[in-house]
Amino acid sequence: MTGAELERAVAAALQSSGWFILRGASDETFQAFELDVLGYRFTDGREESVMVEAKGGKSGFSDLWKLVGLKTHLNVGAGVLLADDSEPLHDRKVILARKHNISVIAQDDVGLPEALAEVDVIDSLPESEVLAVWQRCFRIEDALIKILNDRDLWQQWSTIRIAKQQLQHLASKAWLEPDPWRQAVRLYRLFQEHPKIARRMANEMAPGQTDIAYNEALYHGSIEEILACFYLEHRKRLTVTFSATRCAAFEGDSRYERLAPGSFRAMVDTIASENAWYLPALLQVYFYGFGGMVCLDEPDLEYDAMALQAGCTRQQVQRALTLFAELFSTPNGWFHERNELSLLKLVPVQIRAGGCWMREAVYGRPWSELATVDQLKAIPQGHLRKAANLEQSVLTRPRRSLSGRRRQKER
Repeated sequence: MTGAELERAVAAALQSSGWFILRGASDETFQAFELDVLGYRFTDGREESVMVEAKGGKSGFSDLWKLVGLKTHLNVGAGVLLADDSEPLHDRKVILARKHNISVIAQDDVGLPEALAEVDVIDSLPESEVLAVWQRCFRIEDALIKILNDRDLWQQWSTIRIAKQQLQHLASKAWLEPDPWRQAVRLYRLFQEHPKIARRMANEMAPGQTDIAYNEALYHGSIEEILACFYLEHRKRLTVTFSATRCAAFEGDSRYERLAPGSFRAMVDTIASENAWYLPALLQVYFYGFGGMVCLDEPDLEYDAMALQAGCTRQQVQRALTLFAELFSTPNGWFHERNELSLLKLVPVQIRAGGCWMREAVYGRPWSELATVDQLKAIPQGHLRKAANLEQSVLTRPRRSLSGRRRQKER
């Protein structure tokens, strides 16, 4: 298994066990370090954190000392290092790591959930089918990120350059901050800059036909540059929600609190007063894992399935979606109901289809059998094929953008 696949396997185990996940978190310079998986969860107002380095191949003592240093510097609660247990000095590495609250476990993707449970990183073992789908969902996310990092695209389109800068902000400045209120202020500034970046992308790619391009991406998943911007817009919202929860759990004083928008401070107060500590993890599960939708023919089953992975209750799932709508208030609301589905707006087709994979894993039947006639009209099998095609772009040869393919055909 490659290092990237091992990283996705670790993230899948944490994501399906109540953690809010950051993958590829980096320092602001993008030169000092990058963390494979960083997890946060909040219990009764107390913040817990863990960092995981998922090394493929040989792993020396330098990897352990790097993790010790980063864990100490960043004040992360626990650490996990995946290492080759056949190395002669492996046992010594395990003993040294324990002194720094770091667990060293084997690079075994099959036994990974059990190993993480043994070191108390996850509380129970997720279903193997669920873990496999989470890895697929992360591949879709990685494919969308790959579009925003495409050198040819950000040289061609100014919107992609802006989107890449925002993505870098989310990977570094959004979390690398001991004062969560300062983090929140910086995030809100980012959020207010180009809030409708997907429409900006559509306008740049198709001036005079912006709505056509925008709707083509939104409803048919066919213009990847715009799809990646839809993803970025929602990722910013999820990160702001995480930041609000960190502020609610923060016990110190911050001079940045008064600089945060009133709506944000109100959300922080709501999270604290309602003990809505489940909010960030639940919204990640809802968006990335369940495709930002609820099947209305069996809504309680849907809420229970999400609650199991987010570590909360059915009622808390419903409340979390309401809180999301309140925090990011928008004309006509964030959810619309059609075809026996409640759909979060502006979700890429491929992420939506990933939610169908999750339901296949949870309910044990293919989407073509699970879905009602109306639901299949809204999310046909063709959308699942588009998701699989996008997923393959991070598993096989380097992808070429849609616009790049057009230019190749023209030549």
